[in-house]
Amino acid sequence: MKVTIVGAGPAGSLLAHYLLRRGQYQIDIYDSRPDPRKISFSKYRTFPLLLSERGLNALRNIGLEEAVKSHGIENTGMINYSKNSKFQELHRRKPILTIERNTLVNTLLEKLEEKDKNRQVNIYFNSRCIGVYFRHKRLKFKKETEEEITVGYDLLFGADGVRSVVRTHFLNTERFEFEQTYLHEVYKTVYLSRVNDKLVINLEPNKLHSWKLDDGTRLLAMPQPDNTLSCGLVFNHKKKSSNGYL
Repeated sequence: MKVTIVGAGPAGSLLAHYLLRRGQYQIDIYDSRPDPRKISFSKYRTFPLLLSERGLNALRNIGLEEAVKSHGIENTGMINYSKNSKFQELHRRKPILTIERNTLVNTLLEKLEEKDKNRQVNIYFNSRCIGVYFRHKRLKFKKETEEEITVGYDLLFGADGVRSVVRTHFLNTERFEFEQTYLHEVYKTVYLSRVNDKLVINLEPNKLHSWKLDDGTRLLAMPQPDNTLSCGLVFNHKKKSSNGYL
């Protein structure tokens, strides 16, 4: 059976591992972006992910937990900071893993190729899905060269993200319901040093760190293996900060 996965991100790559383990499928993966292992990504173009026990268990079941953990940081709790140097520390019963999204994808893809001893998996990058024909079980892709190709499938998985082309085509079929809502917040990824001797700062390396300002702006800082903090700055996209720092 030929299985086609549209999207080679965390979901599509993890799914391919589970299908490969069954040993009965020919797996084709298509992604609109270049191969993330072969190009240099600015870390400002990625974002940190938090893997709880649910995510770690999914990796554990296919023998990838330790490989992924080696590229991340296990966090045992969170420290919430407020004014006047006050803080509240929360402990987790089970650790949560912090890892960069691109690092997670690269690890999944590398291990997928290592496990593919019988060449059951084909990965096609720079292939943007532009058409889905469910009745005929066909897909149309546009390559980087602008060449268009049509391929067949037996089983199709759409793992192509928030603006999923596969899902959009499903909207034109009968008895398919879909609801979408938008958050009123946006984020920006920034990187800071976890240790600053001049400012006498040395934040704990195995804790998440969180700050919230009066205008609702939040900063969530996640320690990384290189002694930096990967920070998600979250704010309302319709408001500007009175302090003028956004």
